[in-house]
Amino acid sequence: MTKTSVRACAERFLRHQEAVRNVSKHTLSAYRSDLEQFAAFLQLAGFPDDVKKMDHLTIRAFLATLYEAAPRTAPSRRGRRGGLSKTSVARKVSALRSFFNYLMRERLVSKNPAALVSLPRPSQRLPASPAEDAVAHLLDEPFPETPLGWRDAALWEMLYATGMRASELVGLNLDDMRVGEALVCIRGKGGKERIVPFGSKAKAALVRYLDGGRGALLARAGARGNVRAVFLNHRGSRLTRRGLALVIGRRIRLAAASAGQGGAAAAFSPHALRHAFATHLLNRGADLRSIQELLGHASLATTQLYTRLSVEDLKRAHKKAHPRA
Repeated sequence: MTKTSVRACAERFLRHQEAVRNVSKHTLSAYRSDLEQFAAFLQLAGFPDDVKKMDHLTIRAFLATLYEAAPRTAPSRRGRRGGLSKTSVARKVSALRSFFNYLMRERLVSKNPAALVSLPRPSQRLPASPAEDAVAHLLDEPFPETPLGWRDAALWEMLYATGMRASELVGLNLDDMRVGEALVCIRGKGGKERIVPFGSKAKAALVRYLDGGRGALLARAGARGNVRAVFLNHRGSRLTRRGLALVIGRRIRLAAASAGQGGAAAAFSPHALRHAFATHLLNRGADLRSIQELLGHASLATTQLYTRLSVEDLKRAHKKAHPRA
């Protein structure tokens, strides 16, 4: 493996992203996956594995294979022709642009071949957003009177009360919480921090968990417990994203069964609650700038998607109710 091969340069790039740019573990993992896929393509297609010899035609050939790839197991990530969706392809182009920009700064290449390749324009899909009554049903169903039950009630309330991402929730530490003021400091993408308020119901659930449930979970672990993390698993360690997904899934199944809905609640997820948080605020009169700050969006354009969601709701209501619709 030469010093200017994709994999060798990728390792330097990833170390720089982690140490200097302080990108999240999720972003780092995505970069690694995209660059490994690019390197594998070069080998299979017979292109030179040397960053100095690459041009925009190499990048375009790589993108062509992504569009024409065999169907994946996850239908939501497939394009119409069986390949990746436009959103996934656009992410990989962005990863290659960042990679070659870094190589230009390091004087390993003189130009960025990915900059000459246009980003595919993804279709603007409306995010799935559970209705207010559906969220209320999930939150109001009694939780078990146990340490894990108090934890689950607190994390559900905090997800909906703050709109935070799953990674942000499981990454919370005790010194991020200002429970008395009903405020939380959330560390988002790129290490950016934002202060988000939460309501009385979330505060009550959080106080009950912190006063009783968390201590009991920590006591089970003894010296092995995580004394900083807010949300712990049954072993007293920090709750992981996988653990959170299991908690969410268990609650959904119980609530759906009690309501006789079968799989109707399957659309719920931490990200669905984030969408619900934004949509319900907008429907009740909150302005876009405030929602942008609460969600931690870098661009207002991302937040504006929720405006379109509300307009679609209005269209459906008009079509259903107006006598001449």
